[in-house]
Amino acid sequence: MNNDEELDQYDYINNEDYPDAVKKYSEVLGKFFMEFSLLEHELNTSIAEIINDASHDIGYQVMEQMKMWNKIDLFYRLYNSMLSYSNEIKSKKIKRKERLNNIKSSLGIINDFRNQLAHANRQTIQKNGLVRTRFSSDKISGQIKLKNIQIKPNDIRIKINEINKIANKLRNYKETAFQV
Repeated sequence: MNNDEELDQYDYINNEDYPDAVKKYSEVLGKFFMEFSLLEHELNTSIAEIINDASHDIGYQVMEQMKMWNKIDLFYRLYNSMLSYSNEIKSKKIKRKERLNNIKSSLGIINDFRNQLAHANRQTIQKNGLVRTRFSSDKISGQIKLKNIQIKPNDIRIKINEINKIANKLRNYKETAFQV
């Protein structure tokens, strides 16, 4: 559910729902970010190990300044490149490529959600879960548009379960990527 609005000159927030939102969201937000951190670590080690299986040091040097999207892209390009040189039969390669594409897509979707959650202006949260996630200016009118999305605690719990599934897929892919 999106409920965009236009800025009416000033952006003062007087939200009486905020204290209740703190109670309702704090624990699930903390758990989400803890689980996301584990997923990012799994991605980091997957990249580091394909770069140098003797040590994570070189891979971490490569990733030091990278944002999550760049890591997702690097992971995909490295594993896809190795897959292209594989001597596997074509049908196995196709299945492995589908798994790789699925992991990349899943990582991208959960990363987008993480960014919305991380940058949401929680002071704007309403009882129905609408929260401002960003603002932008209309290219024609110049009017500021406030972007609101609905995020409820149960939505976050569902995403936590997805994180764990993605981490397992990533771990499994890394462990079996080059077994013939």
